[in-house]
Amino acid sequence: MTDSLNKVFFIQDLALYRSKFPVLAGKQIVGDGCFSYVFEGTKSSTVLKLTCDSVYAEFIRLKGGEFGIPKLLNDYGSIQTELYGEVFLFEIERLRPLSKWDHDGMILERDAISSAVSYKVALSEIESGLMPCQVAHATALDEVRMSGIFSDSASSALSAIAEYMKVTDLDVLLDLQNPDNFMTNGRHLIITDPLQSVT
Repeated sequence: MTDSLNKVFFIQDLALYRSKFPVLAGKQIVGDGCFSYVFEGTKSSTVLKLTCDSVYAEFIRLKGGEFGIPKLLNDYGSIQTELYGEVFLFEIERLRPLSKWDHDGMILERDAISSAVSYKVALSEIESGLMPCQVAHATALDEVRMSGIFSDSASSALSAIAEYMKVTDLDVLLDLQNPDNFMTNGRHLIITDPLQSVT
């Protein structure tokens, strides 16, 4: 579970969300993040993600299912709340955190991506000149991807993230330094929550 100091989204009235999203009826919370709660899915291979993160919502709708990005299986829409604004519900493939039992390559790749992206983004901010920061960061991601040192799933995910950053109207920042944003489906490294809102 997420450290409460970093948590932004708190469910005060679970019955309200269950009444607005009937698919949540009887489903237990199995995890949470800063902006989300994860419930049991409609099948053992899925989870239901309730989130107040509009960047995640737009990203998963546009890029969900691309190699290296979680598969979006159902979009249950959103409701408007007084405290959090729009709250969304998605059904996505069930993933699990990386562990010491996974192939060492996935953990090393996660750490290498985080380091390479941090370095390239910092460099892009020095060299970008008049280029908008978000485009410079997307270009830095493309450079990391084109290095050829990462797996096909990680390279595909980095490409999807860069493409999204170039077309979205939202102001976003990369969030690839958090190891919790990297998970696995048991076969490949999956980047789950790569972005955050600037505001």
